[in-house]
Amino acid sequence: MAADKRLKTPEIARMLNADGILSPSAYKAKTRNYKGRVQPFWSGNSVYHILINRIYTGSFEMYKGHKVAVGSKFVKKVPTNQRTVIHNTHEAIVTEALFEEAQKMVRLNPSKRRKTMSNRPPEPMLARYLKCGCCGCKLFQTHQGDPHYDCHSARWRVDGDCDRVLCDAEALEPVVFHSIKTLVQLANQETQRNRTASQKAEAREAKLKNAVRSLKEKRKAINGKKVSLYEELKRGQLSLEGFKDAKEKCNAEEEMLKNQMEEQIAELARIRAEIDALNEAAEASSFPPITEDHLTPELLKTFVQKVIIHPDGNPEIVFKVKDEFCP
Repeated sequence: MAADKRLKTPEIARMLNADGILSPSAYKAKTRNYKGRVQPFWSGNSVYHILINRIYTGSFEMYKGHKVAVGSKFVKKVPTNQRTVIHNTHEAIVTEALFEEAQKMVRLNPSKRRKTMSNRPPEPMLARYLKCGCCGCKLFQTHQGDPHYDCHSARWRVDGDCDRVLCDAEALEPVVFHSIKTLVQLANQETQRNRTASQKAEAREAKLKNAVRSLKEKRKAINGKKVSLYEELKRGQLSLEGFKDAKEKCNAEEEMLKNQMEEQIAELARIRAEIDALNEAAEASSFPPITEDHLTPELLKTFVQKVIIHPDGNPEIVFKVKDEFCP
């Protein structure tokens, strides 16, 4: 076993990746209907969690943690020596003696304690948004208080370019701020174009409505003319043959007007759908003007989903708005 050879977890992870062994989440995705996040490679953390998991010895640990209060989401871990262990619940993969030996190795290499929140220097605003363009993992500070961020996956990956991913989070802030300002300007220009197009469409709609009203009046006049023809027939002022010819001409004219009305009503429905779509697009692309002269957490929260740092050093800003508005 690698842990028995006093190897550290990143070294073990690197060996597993070099041998092409699937990571736990990748194995779940391949063998079952797994819907969680898939990390395609082993990391130091995934190795560590396997080393301290007693389930591989054929035993089951109960009550590993408890909520700090009723209704609370925070769980407090129960110390290992206070947990209830049920032995021989399933077939063992490793022996109990080998597991205990691995625990000794883990205790001999304790992780460095993190500084408390009061002593930890504040992180740059972009810290939580930075992602590796090679593996997609979050970037971390190279050292406490250092504005440079890199991908820790390079410590255990044997392929890819994660070791080339590096950025200065503070130097990147003006770039992100300029991109947000450009995005807002482009979006507001698009809003203005949509509103102008909507006004033109409304003018066409009004003109068509007047045309439809005119056609209705003409059809009404034709119906009145047919009534007059019938009255003339009854009074003997018009022969039956003349009545039939005049009525046939009225019907033909009325049919033509009816067809024109149907076409214009269909066109009105199309224009109304166009106006609604333009107004909806204008509302979606409308943003208040930016009054700040520098990047703020509020701007990041509103506009930025993540900032991907590629191995060549170029940042890719993924916005929360539609792609066509992005610079």
